[in-house]
Amino acid sequence: MEHPTYDRLVTRTSDAVAAGTDDDVDGTGVPVKGFVDHHHHVLLGTITATAVTTVKLQESDDDTTYTDIAGKSVSVADSGDDEVYSLRAGVEELKASTTHTRVRITRATANAVIDGAICVQRRMIA
Repeated sequence: MEHPTYDRLVTRTSDAVAAGTDDDVDGTGVPVKGFVDHHHHVLLGTITATAVTTVKLQESDDDTTYTDIAGKSVSVADSGDDEVYSLRAGVEELKASTTHTRVRITRATANAVIDGAICVQRRMIA
């Protein structure tokens, strides 16, 4: 039995963002068409004690208005400095009308530094 072969496209979806609180950082939307899944990776730097930081995936049918994807979020502990947080969305988990996915980082209470974000998309080629 042969296993499928995949091609990967890596896209930077967010540049570094200085420490901040009470703001959301939205990654650039990446297209869904032609890909079997999306792996969004968020690189966080220093997180101040008492910070409330959340990383979540969102979907859109117009690359303008985004909604959260159920079950695709992670709460980051304030001891989670200098880590990479990864979330995956397969096409089977998205609404039929979804055209784009993106990552949203919510920072509240205390500072959290964002070092950047990337998305790795896979498509079957054989």
